Amino acid sequence: MDFIEKLGRTFVVTGEIEPAAAITDSFLKKAEKYRQYTKTINVIDSPLGTPQVSSLAACVLLKQKGFDPILQICARDRNKTAIINDALGANLLGINKILAITGDYPKDSKPVYELDSVRMLRLLKEEMPKKYRGFKAYVGAAYNPNAEPNEPEQIKLEKKLKYADFIQTQLVFDFDKLDNDIVKKNKKKILVGIMPLLPGMADYLNKNIPGVIVPEKISESIKTADDGIKLVNGLARRAKEEGFAGVHLMMFKLENRIGEILNGVV
Repeated sequence: MDFIEKLGRTFVVTGEIEPAAAITDSFLKKAEKYRQYTKTINVIDSPLGTPQVSSLAACVLLKQKGFDPILQICARDRNKTAIINDALGANLLGINKILAITGDYPKDSKPVYELDSVRMLRLLKEEMPKKYRGFKAYVGAAYNPNAEPNEPEQIKLEKKLKYADFIQTQLVFDFDKLDNDIVKKNKKKILVGIMPLLPGMADYLNKNIPGVIVPEKISESIKTADDGIKLVNGLARRAKEEGFAGVHLMMFKLENRIGEILNGVV
């Protein structure tokens, strides 16, 4: 079954890769580490506005290798016309899954932000299929349960769910952050973001990655890579026990240990 068809029927796993800022397809090696567990791979679209091989180009190469890529599109870097162009081009190339996000504020370029993520979701899911013959996309959105106060994020999540086929969360280390009515009603569409930590990584994430909060207690508990694997395996198990649609794996140099992370989960 297709990834979308599996949602709510069986626990699903999606992965993530980040192309390099160089003429290289080395990201394919990372993708291969996921193949045994999932063929559905997100391609990150220039986090923090940092240039890289385009998400669309990387998705095409993944598609050629038998993967089911999710094209990430940031409104930060595109006006409405550019978003439509990329979405139509992706469809033409057989890529029909899109993660629509607003995008982090860039460090070294001027942002666009003509549309926000909700407006882009409506464009992709409701407006484009009516206007552009043959266009059809399964669209996803992001949710950050770590933001404080979280009520504004929950309001946006409810708006996104009017159009989104699936939701992927920011990294979660505390499941109490997912304890709200909007999440509870829509667990079958939500994939919980998880990532194994290496020693010292928590401080970097807390300082440099918007929307990520690693609790101090967890940070102090990560003495070895094995500790990080054990932690995230527990998070994956809990996501399954609590009835979420699945997990979204964000790996960092530990792709060889995906099997341990998912042990007893899938």
